[in-house]
Amino acid sequence: MPPRNSFLKRQLKIAARTKNGQSSYVKARRIWSGADISLQAWNRPSAQVYGTIIHELAHAAHRQVDKSAYNDVVWDAYTGPCTSFNGCRSLGPTGNNNRRLLETWATTVEIAFTTNRYRGRFGRLNYDYLLDNYQFQRIAGENHYTSAGWDMMDNVNQRTVYGEAFPLERVNGYSIVQLEQALRGAKSWWAWRNNIRNRYTNPTEGNLNELFANWPN
Repeated sequence: MPPRNSFLKRQLKIAARTKNGQSSYVKARRIWSGADISLQAWNRPSAQVYGTIIHELAHAAHRQVDKSAYNDVVWDAYTGPCTSFNGCRSLGPTGNNNRRLLETWATTVEIAFTTNRYRGRFGRLNYDYLLDNYQFQRIAGENHYTSAGWDMMDNVNQRTVYGEAFPLERVNGYSIVQLEQALRGAKSWWAWRNNIRNRYTNPTEGNLNELFANWPN
């Protein structure tokens, strides 16, 4: 779970901004603004507002799972000298891969919680979240906020349904708890994959390499 009030610890704070931009979770931000999460989803549909805050809470919960591994991944993805923003091509694709781990995991939780809310609580049994739960998203269109986590839980192969521009996805049957626990010790996109394969038995685990390779860089 995300951080909660306890002895000598502050509860996680959320600031809802009157702007539509890039929401984020930054624990250190509380030092100068008091809010770990900056929610920038003004005038968006309510399902997207809900999904966005779940996404940011998932980042906070990821840090609770393994603080050391999480901080290493954030350094590579966002704050170090070779991040997903500045390229550092000579040092390899570490920044992109690690940003993909962070954002794919949070996107997985976002899809799971939002579909559960609208299907379960509101009885919309055929409800799908954005882009058909991110299944209708071309590989070339998104390198970080991918469907890979949800792909390991569902039984839809986008390549078969939508065509060659979409991920080849022949993995299914993992639980969200298994995927979360595999974050322990995972300091890269590929380490998360290896933890999933090594820690759990699944009849489709032989296709994990194939799934993760949809986003190679």
